[in-house]
Amino acid sequence: MTIKRMTANIGTVRDLSPTAREVTLRLPEPLGFSPGAFVNVFMDADGSRLRRAYSISSDENAQDTVTLSIRKGSPGGMSERFWDEQIERVPLEIMGPLGINTADKITGSRIFLFGFGIGVSVIKGLLPHLLRRENVTEITVMIGSRNEKESLYKGFFEELAGRDPRLRVKIVLSQPLDAAYPFKGYLQYHVDDLDFSDASVYICGTKIAAESLREVIEKKGSAVREFLLEAFD
Repeated sequence: MTIKRMTANIGTVRDLSPTAREVTLRLPEPLGFSPGAFVNVFMDADGSRLRRAYSISSDENAQDTVTLSIRKGSPGGMSERFWDEQIERVPLEIMGPLGINTADKITGSRIFLFGFGIGVSVIKGLLPHLLRRENVTEITVMIGSRNEKESLYKGFFEELAGRDPRLRVKIVLSQPLDAAYPFKGYLQYHVDDLDFSDASVYICGTKIAAESLREVIEKKGSAVREFLLEAFD
């Protein structure tokens, strides 16, 4: 991937949950990203130059726009600025695409994708690409969220699963609002019946959660084909 710098304009902003937003950027030229890539975003605010990395959650088929899924951060931070009323008028500078060519490193015919919280946005970008591969026979997506209101892109994943029999989706809630919700707790509690033999396993989420899940999977003793972990603070 060739790294570029360009000015981007915010096209649309929509709420994903009470604490997360999806921001679509219009670009002056195609970015040339592959699924799993991220960009550095620069913003001038209060006399300071802010910078933060955000993963691209949109499909690679559209290269003149990119979608970023953003969790609301602490006051004064860059992520929190995307909740300003005038944010759509603020020009941004982006640098990218950046990353480890995640999609190319997922090579198996059986794939497990685990996303914690906002980390599910990376899986949203990866999944359409992986489903276009003819060699892929099975993809399991497991999402860990706090509750129903914070379950990001639930409809997107369930719609894809309804159209493609190779895809299975399970959403695990740590604090469900509905006491009868069947999949409670954390992702680590819901992998005992999974066979990871010769499978590609990808995990994205906070460092503590991602490493804890990896440890549980490794203790199962399965000969995993490849293990990819992308963690953030």
